[in-house]
Amino acid sequence: MLSLQRHLPLYFKLFPGSINDVVTLKNLVAEVKAFGITKSLFILDRGFYSESNIKELRNEGIDFILPLPFSVNLGKGLISETNRDIENPANARRFGGDIFYVLESEVQISEVKAYGYILYNKKREGLETNSFYNRLIDIECALEGKEFRNPIDQFKKTAGNFERYFECSIDGKTILLRRRVNAISRR
Repeated sequence: MLSLQRHLPLYFKLFPGSINDVVTLKNLVAEVKAFGITKSLFILDRGFYSESNIKELRNEGIDFILPLPFSVNLGKGLISETNRDIENPANARRFGGDIFYVLESEVQISEVKAYGYILYNKKREGLETNSFYNRLIDIECALEGKEFRNPIDQFKKTAGNFERYFECSIDGKTILLRRRVNAISRR
């Protein structure tokens, strides 16, 4: 009972890697029910996101908090819908000394109605932008104007997921890079 008054977790379980299959969630629901818990709130990571998992939680009457993966169109749509309104001073909240802008929006995921919360932190955006450009410049410094035995393979290996932000041309064994401005502005 003390845990309930203090809002401390009664049970938690860690899973390796990214989990989104319905069987894993069904087993978790069964474990909680085996403890005799009738009212619960699941706090899950984005690896559990799937329409079938959300339906399962709704069908079991379990409240949940689940971040949307950035790859989900619903999340992208929420962000673009709220983009111009998010920095309204009325949406500002303070947490841990930092300012977050928060908007709530009703969302439909399959047949399940839920609430989506969009959080925006200028400080984090600045740090992420700084990190992004540092990575671009590191790639340029590692490759630009240098000769490699197999320049295309070296470019792909060094740039990795950042490959789409560059136009790469080869002059003999030398790599020449140019940033794709349009790709960067849409990131």
